[in-house]
Amino acid sequence: MTASWRTRLGTAGLLSAAAAALAAWLTPGTFFPVYLAVLCGILAAPLGCLAVLMTSILVRGPWSTLLRPGLERGVASLPVASLLFVPALAALGFVYPWSGGLPPGTFPFRAAWLSPGFFAFRTVLVLAVLSAVGSFLLRARSDQARRRLAVGGLVLYGLLATVAATDWMLSIEPRFHSSIFGLLVISGQLLSGLAFGILLVRDPEPEEAGGIGAILLSTILLWAYLHAMQFIVVWMANIPREADWYLRRGEGGWAVVAGLLAAGQFALPFLLLLPVPLRRSLPLLKTLAAATLLLRLLETAWLVLPAASGVGWAPGLLAATASSIGMVCLLALAPPALPSPTREA
Repeated sequence: MTASWRTRLGTAGLLSAAAAALAAWLTPGTFFPVYLAVLCGILAAPLGCLAVLMTSILVRGPWSTLLRPGLERGVASLPVASLLFVPALAALGFVYPWSGGLPPGTFPFRAAWLSPGFFAFRTVLVLAVLSAVGSFLLRARSDQARRRLAVGGLVLYGLLATVAATDWMLSIEPRFHSSIFGLLVISGQLLSGLAFGILLVRDPEPEEAGGIGAILLSTILLWAYLHAMQFIVVWMANIPREADWYLRRGEGGWAVVAGLLAAGQFALPFLLLLPVPLRRSLPLLKTLAAATLLLRLLETAWLVLPAASGVGWAPGLLAATASSIGMVCLLALAPPALPSPTREA
């Protein structure tokens, strides 16, 4: 990145950060729920890059070599992205209804789990451990060491990403229960990681691009399947407190957002990636990858914001724009991944 581009990004980041800080001061009840939604959408990319990179180390193929530069770049930004959670931790009271205490008679374990101090500790632990895994992975000196780290790292990622998804998004509505919510969020992170890696792919052969397209299609199907399964289970159980979660997200503008997600993240990519000739088109793959990253932000807004009271569309959109620009600029200025060391056969 040239010095002029770094200056432009730095200026845009400072201006957007100043606008976000002003919004946080003037309307904290609107800003911080929006900030959390944007943060979860932005953070999904480096977390997804970490998961896809570890998978590519264990499952070798042409696609893994092509995606690796972008995946490593995303993993290298994870420590910086983790720092973006500091404002959210400082303003839990504006986002989480349990931050002021749970009603008397609450089960002791639940009361202890949903406490601000323990929540902050878990968040710091999750981000620190996954950042350390990514850092060790980028600095590993041999293929054998990378494979060992990938095996243990994937186990840690599955556990910690599930805890994080439950804490950051599901606990906003503590009455709602979903046993696959963590997997649903993980599938979205995998989509974000794949999309980020695809955007930085250069000059693949048509067959190699087709392989990447097939992986993207499979991940989209996984994401759609998990969403459908959660909806079917909630619909069949017909429990009011769980049905209310979907009713909130099917009213007004949120119904439009749900339709955009169904069409833009499932129906359209499915139809475009199904034919092999289209799947091998790198411009099409990059267009779908860019759209996927934008739709990740839309999905986290759909998951988080309907539970937040008093968030208007106009101020919410302004807060989301300022936060998104600031976060993206900061991550773009993060140091790139170190050159990959010579690996043992």
